[in-house]
Amino acid sequence: MMNLPSSVFAQSTCDDAYFDFVAAKFDGMYVGELHGTNEAPEFIDCLVRRYLKLGVSRSLVVSLELPISAHQTDAHFWHNKDGRASQRMFQLVQDLLDYEKRGQLRLHFQYKDHVTLQSGEKLGTPDQRIADSLKEAQKQGFVLALGGNFHAMKKLPSAMPLKFETAAMLLGDTWVSVNFSNIEASEFWGCSPNAECGVRTAKASITSPISDQFVEDKNGNYDRIWFARKFSASLPVFDK
Repeated sequence: MMNLPSSVFAQSTCDDAYFDFVAAKFDGMYVGELHGTNEAPEFIDCLVRRYLKLGVSRSLVVSLELPISAHQTDAHFWHNKDGRASQRMFQLVQDLLDYEKRGQLRLHFQYKDHVTLQSGEKLGTPDQRIADSLKEAQKQGFVLALGGNFHAMKKLPSAMPLKFETAAMLLGDTWVSVNFSNIEASEFWGCSPNAECGVRTAKASITSPISDQFVEDKNGNYDRIWFARKFSASLPVFDK
């Protein structure tokens, strides 16, 4: 069913003093990804190993922008074509479940499969629901969260509506937001309302950044950026 590439972090490392600082001083790190790559789940797996190696006293909670049912290998979620239902994300969930069984972390899913509202209750925006879910998760320990790069923004680009609050904005300054980005032109698996799902192209960075370390976001949209050299597309679990 799957044909996963070798780990892009097998040789290079995500060891970074900035992550160690965040793990010790903040409630969580919110990594914003471009859905449908092999590299973003690999990055989270690498940070998990780094955190466990540090021996931090706080428990680790790893939170994914997936429904609760995603812990089941036969869940309906894994049959859709969304970039979050990729083969590499599926493997990350299995690896995290193994960590959880060994008592090394807690796996958290950011939303419910079905939401039931009480009389008069209003359904908040997706970002409000994600932020509320992450605030609950942080009660259990340090949270390493992965979600869409829009949700992780602390400041919106000028072209976007200024009144909109992202999940990262709602979480506040006790969280650190990170944009997981690419240097070279890359590929990812993506879907959009006006086109069929498929392998898409991600443009090269317009700057000349340093790869494989946390760097300050000069635009201020995130607290930090981590530049991977290049993304590769991860296809859906069920790609037929």
